[in-house]
Amino acid sequence: MLRAKNTPNLLGIEVSGDYDDLQALYHALHEVVGEEGEYPSFEEARLRVLGVCYDVRHALQGHRRVELYPNGLTEDMMRFHGLIAP
Repeated sequence: MLRAKNTPNLLGIEVSGDYDDLQALYHALHEVVGEEGEYPSFEEARLRVLGVCYDVRHALQGHRRVELYPNGLTEDMMRFHGLIAP
C-alpha cells in the first residue's frame, strides 16, 4: 500500500510503500506521460512527472532513505502462508 504525506514545510510529499508498490507507481507514471512529443502542450508537465519517476527509480535502487514499518507478520504467519516478507 502506498502512503503519501506532506513534508514538514508543505513544499512536497513523502511517498512510502514496499518495493512492488513503488515499482507499480513507476510504471503507471510512465504510462501516463506518453512518448516524447506526443502531447506538445504538456511537455513541461511531462518533464516534472519524469522527475518524480527519477526519484522513485532511485528509491527502488536503494539510493534514498529507507524507513522500516512493522507489517504485523511473524515468522510463523509467513511460513503458514508461504510468504517471504521483511
